[in-house]
Amino acid sequence: MSANLDVRAFGIAGMLGVAWFAAALLLMHAAAGSGLDWTRHYVSQFANGPRGWLLALGTFGHAAGNFALGLGLHRSLRGGALRTWASGLFLLAAGGFALTGLVTVEPPGAAASFAGAVHRTSASASFVLELAALVLFSAAFARRAPGGGMARVSLALSALAAAASATLLVAILLEWRQGLAERAALAAFMAWEFWAAWQLAGVCARLERHLPDNPR
Repeated sequence: MSANLDVRAFGIAGMLGVAWFAAALLLMHAAAGSGLDWTRHYVSQFANGPRGWLLALGTFGHAAGNFALGLGLHRSLRGGALRTWASGLFLLAAGGFALTGLVTVEPPGAAASFAGAVHRTSASASFVLELAALVLFSAAFARRAPGGGMARVSLALSALAAAASATLLVAILLEWRQGLAERAALAAFMAWEFWAAWQLAGVCARLERHLPDNPR
């Protein structure tokens, strides 16, 4: 398989991972009982309701897709510290996200548990790591293709993810509509992921034509 086709395969896997996770969330929410409120309760708390197993299944698929996306982005950008740090942080975030699927949070109103603490810590770290990766990827796109559309779109979507993350933090501190804020943050990150995967799957060759052979 050629290098270009290889990268496109990573992009397709990334898109499938995002779509898989979105479908799992929709099905899980559709089956949720009346005791769960998607505007107040976190996504992870729905794992304790009907079809909660869909969350773990969707999480693992999403993490696998993000692993593929991170590897594909690493291959599509030639050398440089920006590529190394961006890819590394993105892969670490994918690993943290996979961990959230292994350990479930306690049901609403239940006493805090060790598994719940691990889940929350891993989820928070994944948000921070991926946001940093998105910003670094935006800088890498801009450095390798100055004035290119990819850099502008990536930066805009990264800013959206940052704003959504800040809103989530405020919602948590105020204990108001945390579930709604979390879903908005997830949607913002998934928008960047799907867009980046789409670029790898469809226009990677055009991106590579603008990249220098020996970037610093």
